[in-house]
Amino acid sequence: MRHRLTFLLPAVLAVRLLLPVPAEAEIRRVPWREDPAWSDVLAAAAADSGRSILLDFHAPWCGPCRLLDAMVYNEDEVVDELADVVTVKIDIDRPENAETRARFVIERLPTLVWCAPDGQEVNRFVGYRNAAEFLDEVRRFRSLEHSSRTLASRMTADPEDRRLLLEMADLEARRDRPGRAEVLYRRAANARVDGVARTRALLGLALLAHREDRATEALSRGREASRTGAAWTEVVAFQEAVGDTIGLLETYRLRAAADDMDVVALDGYARTAVALNVEMEEASRHALRAMVLSDREPEIMATLAECYHRRGRYRKAIRWLGEALAENPDLPAPRVAAFRARLRDYEDALAKDPFNRRPQYRSNR
Repeated sequence: MRHRLTFLLPAVLAVRLLLPVPAEAEIRRVPWREDPAWSDVLAAAAADSGRSILLDFHAPWCGPCRLLDAMVYNEDEVVDELADVVTVKIDIDRPENAETRARFVIERLPTLVWCAPDGQEVNRFVGYRNAAEFLDEVRRFRSLEHSSRTLASRMTADPEDRRLLLEMADLEARRDRPGRAEVLYRRAANARVDGVARTRALLGLALLAHREDRATEALSRGREASRTGAAWTEVVAFQEAVGDTIGLLETYRLRAAADDMDVVALDGYARTAVALNVEMEEASRHALRAMVLSDREPEIMATLAECYHRRGRYRKAIRWLGEALAENPDLPAPRVAAFRARLRDYEDALAKDPFNRRPQYRSNR
């Protein structure tokens, strides 16, 4: 057997050497147009009944840009997804691209900008994305572009529909067109009958003002939205995001007055009052009601205890925080440690001021 194998091996090797070596499969890549004139890009997009445009602003020295080339633009699914798109690479270091770079205000690399066939920006993203993330971005861009066209068509049929105005304003804001968005938000804000649309329009104006560092206007718009009585959780989210604690207190107060069974509003009012160190008597009442309605939720009990502590009612503070610990043995260890530390503070305060001569806050009434 060994002699037969020895005889066959050279023959097998000879046959393999005579067989043709298969050529490597061709690697597919996104067919980028390199640094074309903007007019040529628009002409290419206008062909074939209109094609969307994807601009890749890059530079030879940009590491994430090179990663996109090496790891993303050669993926079959990415190539297929962009088959119907005018794909354009723009090297920002080339002098002839300065005007296009300025047109799109490119500050970081890589920046990828999706445009409608008329060259109007739909949206963008900055930085590296892997193939799956890149595809998600492209599909989101397509959806935004479709939404824009659909909304424009619907608004032509009914230009004063407040919800449509609001949708279009949101879309323009996402596309970083604050001027157009503001005009639409103002029109939608006139919807006195539709409280939700008016609230969201006012919040849209507030957010635009915040992004442009018009802090006073942003706070004023947010508080105006609070007084509509609609979509109050969205108002709360905005006021928390911009740090408007005073406005937040007013929002919670209005909501709790409208619905004294709303645990979130009651607790929110008490927590915000504690943060501002104001209105502790009312905060105590709100926290006590929230605690009962929530079936003695420990964090609300802790807020109630802090309200009593600020008022110098140290024995009540100790009682409620002690009960929160005793009734909730499964609290996470960090919360237990925090509660116990606070309990020691209450006990120290009681020892120093047993007759409540030095309350921890000043009433603003």
